[in-house]
This record gives sequence, structure tokens and C-alpha cells, in this order.
Amino acid sequence: MIDGFDRSEEGQALAALLRRHAPPRPDARAAAARVLSRLQSPRQESRLLRLLPLGLAAAAAAVAAVVYFAPPTQPPPSLPVPAPAALAPAVKAELVAELAVGVRSVQGDLLVLDTGLTRGLRVGDCLAAGASRVRVTAVGIFHARALLEAGPAPRRGDRLAAEADTEPMKRARRFELVGGDPGALFDFGAVVEPLSPVEARQSGVADGRALMVIETFSSLLRGESVEPTLAGRAGLKPGDVILSCNGAGASSLGDFTQALELTRRSGLLKLRILRGMSELELQAR
Repeated sequence: MIDGFDRSEEGQALAALLRRHAPPRPDARAAAARVLSRLQSPRQESRLLRLLPLGLAAAAAAVAAVVYFAPPTQPPPSLPVPAPAALAPAVKAELVAELAVGVRSVQGDLLVLDTGLTRGLRVGDCLAAGASRVRVTAVGIFHARALLEAGPAPRRGDRLAAEADTEPMKRARRFELVGGDPGALFDFGAVVEPLSPVEARQSGVADGRALMVIETFSSLLRGESVEPTLAGRAGLKPGDVILSCNGAGASSLGDFTQALELTRRSGLLKLRILRGMSELELQAR
């Protein structure tokens, strides 16, 4: 082997065969020249410039088609708006408009009921249960007496309902929520309430503190007998403004209650009141 070639006959034949079938050697310079000529050709650049407006027009047409043929956008379904009542906090249940009274005992047409002044029951109120109808004839603090007017006589333990919802019943229910009516001096025979300062001054009370009589009871059922009340004997009337009791001020319920204790000890009641525009003094034993 000389210069890396086999000089034998076989080697020479193989080399001749390779030279005959091998591809020509690439010409790097010629290839670079061809690429450079293509980049510098004005025809290729002008073709690209001519195609650019067509591409922009096609893109604009596509966008217009999408906008024009797209279905109209529907607003999302609105949720039902809850009624104001559903948003408001829970409302307190209304007071029962019907007074239920139990029958304590029955003697012929005469009934004794287990409800009295504290629940708003008054003389003359009518109660009913089915075809039975009774009318209240006397009222105590916690019980009452009634007379059968129509229908069969109720039995002991039956429940009777008031036919009308009166102001005393409404007032009794209101004060039941706060533990009883502080203005109902039932044993004395009256219901009194403090006047507002404006009302008191309008009535002629200089310091703006006084009590007004809302309701009076001339008699009271005590046990099985009906007795006159102290307020009834003194002639106290609804609308009277109490200024003093037994010489002591009666500007509040507490003062008036303490002043009444002197009446129980002495047996004499003295009231100074305003009736209309007149100042009066009432007495009772």
C-alpha cells in the first residue's frame, strides 16, 4: 500500500469502481452564490408585498363574518328576587285575639269561671262554646261569675271563648308579656297609668308628674260575695288625675301604692284629684 491506496490489481479495480459510481463532490462556493442570488432577487420581495394586502383583507373578512353571524348574547337568567317578607327577620307572633276561659263549677244556670280582672274579663262580657252562651255578672281579681243565657249549660272543665276582644283584654295581654299589669290596682278598684310630662302639664300639674285613672270597678267579687271597692265608694271616675293620696304625693305608681297602705291602717282614704279643670277632694272609709 502506497499513499494509503492499494496498488494491487484488485485495489486498483476497486478504486476505479468507486470513482465511477461515487457522487460528484459538492461545490460550496457555487451553493453559496445561488443562495445569495435568491435573497437579493427583487421578484421574491415584490411577490410577498403583493400578498400582504390580500392576507389582511381576508383576516378582516373573517372577523366581520364571526361578528355578524354570531348568535346574540343572552343575559344570564336572573334569579327570583325574594319577597321583602322573606328577607325580614322572623316577625313576632301576634297576640291571641281570643280570650279562653275555663269553667270552674256549674250550679244550674250559674257558672264560676277561672279568669277575672287580671286577664281583662269585665262585667257584661259574653262568652260562648258551641251553642252555649253566658254573660259575666260579677268579676273578681282571679275569678268571675256568669249566667247562662242560651244553649245547654257548659260542664266543669269546658272552655269558653270571649265573643269580643275588648280594650281591657288587649291591655291585659300586653302587660302579660312584661309580667303583669303594674297599673292595675284591682283590689283598690281602679286601673291607673302615669301621665307623660306633657300631658301632666297640660292638665295643670306643675312638676309634670301625675297618675290618670283609666278604669274603675264599683264592686269586686270576693269569694262568693260581691263587695264595693274603695275607689267606687270614693266616687273615682275614669279620666280623673290623682295629685295626692292621704296627703302624700301620688306622682308614680310606687308612691300611690305606699300611700294606700295608710288607708288600710287608718280606714280613711283622702284623694286630691283634677277632674276636668276643677280640683276636688274625695274621701271614703
